[in-house]
Amino acid sequence: MTCALVATLFDLISLYLSARESRRLFKYVDESVFNLPTYKTFKNLLDNYIPQVGIPEKVDANELRENAAFIKEVMNTVPMIYVHKVIDV
Repeated sequence: MTCALVATLFDLISLYLSARESRRLFKYVDESVFNLPTYKTFKNLLDNYIPQVGIPEKVDANELRENAAFIKEVMNTVPMIYVHKVIDV
């Protein structure tokens, strides 16, 4: 599961970086979202990955803590709490 999650995060980060370079995703964003724990912990992940293919990454203890913090915050959101209840029957 961890590898799949990391791959998904890498895909999201790549999408974010390519969209940011080519065009804006949104016309307006309420800046209060930047104070949400999920956004703050996600932003910490953005410098953890090398977007170029074929360049090996070195993951240090700090990056592992940032990954764990993000997963913890995501799991505390209403949609994920609901999903956890549904699959934990």
